Amino acid sequence: MGYVVLTTKHHDGFCLWDSKTTDFNAAKMGPKRDLLTPYVEAMREAGLKVGFYYSVADWHHADYPAAYARDGLRPGRMKRSGKRFVDFYRAQLEELMTGYGKIDLLWYDGCMPAPLDGEETSQRVYALQPEILINERNGEPSDFRVAEQSLNAKPGSWKEPSRSTTTGAITPAITIGNRRGR
Repeated sequence: MGYVVLTTKHHDGFCLWDSKTTDFNAAKMGPKRDLLTPYVEAMREAGLKVGFYYSVADWHHADYPAAYARDGLRPGRMKRSGKRFVDFYRAQLEELMTGYGKIDLLWYDGCMPAPLDGEETSQRVYALQPEILINERNGEPSDFRVAEQSLNAKPGSWKEPSRSTTTGAITPAITIGNRRGR
């Protein structure tokens, strides 16, 4: 199975589609158009599976509980604004899962230091895209694991993904040129 995964939104919060949740997107700024539609069309035309990388983290959003932080949420902030933020990112995922036809793979990232209501969110994604494969980074349920910057599994004991449609596959995440957008 050949597939390509495109970053739809990274931690900075910039969306490559015309999101109704924010004006911080490619249709309103920069190229002034949706960049996901041509990607999806090209992948389908080439006979490849379509994958979306989506960062739950959104440093641009006022309700994100730990802007610019990789580790540690501000405890009181999640209680005050966490539900608004979860509703926001779920609305974005709903746009992605309903606006581009069949999506084969969802690659979560930015769920630091822990998933934000990931189980309920992923169940909704599965309801919208029943055949989709989802990684473990927003918690269970999941179909595969990611070994970042390595071709090998992460060290330590790993339990099998809860939706074991892929027999516990481990997918490497290798950054091209060893650059991470810094």
